[in-house]
Amino acid sequence: MRLTLTHLCCLSILLSACGGDSKGIADCGDLPPYREFVITDYDISTRQHSDPVTTTTYDYGEPTTTEPVPWNHLGLQLESQANVYVAREETTRWSLFPTANACSPVPPQPTQTIQSIKIVSDNAYTDAYPAGTDLAAIMNRYWDDYGVHTDSVSAYLAEQPPARRSLNLFFTEAPQYQRHTFTITIELDDGSVFVVDTQELYLATTEGT
Repeated sequence: MRLTLTHLCCLSILLSACGGDSKGIADCGDLPPYREFVITDYDISTRQHSDPVTTTTYDYGEPTTTEPVPWNHLGLQLESQANVYVAREETTRWSLFPTANACSPVPPQPTQTIQSIKIVSDNAYTDAYPAGTDLAAIMNRYWDDYGVHTDSVSAYLAEQPPARRSLNLFFTEAPQYQRHTFTITIELDDGSVFVVDTQELYLATTEGT
């Protein structure tokens, strides 16, 4: 019992020293209001990465030009336009060891979810994917979160993902045909549908060709 009481006393002192009470509630004072955002549109940019985007090396890439782009260096980057709203007046944040991060302002959070993503080209991508065929099956998304992560578009949609501020896509299969103008259609759970087009692109099947 003496050992148990000693441990409880130490925990209570530690919690107090960290800025919380014996229940682990962080005393954050007046927190900024919790905010949410609603997407109103998307913008698209096409970027050429210095390394294949299927690797674990991430770079932001440079805007594409009229020169051919190695197909596996191409990234399609969608950035949303959104309205930000105050969602609620007060939150309680719990932490066993409260820190400055526990009381840090929370960035605006998404309220919508993505229901579907469709990617088509005005030209045949391969013989198996003629013009107008959905190319989502041969596309992955990638994101940088303590290292580069990737998953397929279908796996991503199966999670009913929140509609975040940006979305980065790349192809997993080489094209047979070079010239493409891609159209991406994104549908959200509130019925919003956004359609964006890339400029005309020339995809090289091997670097330098």
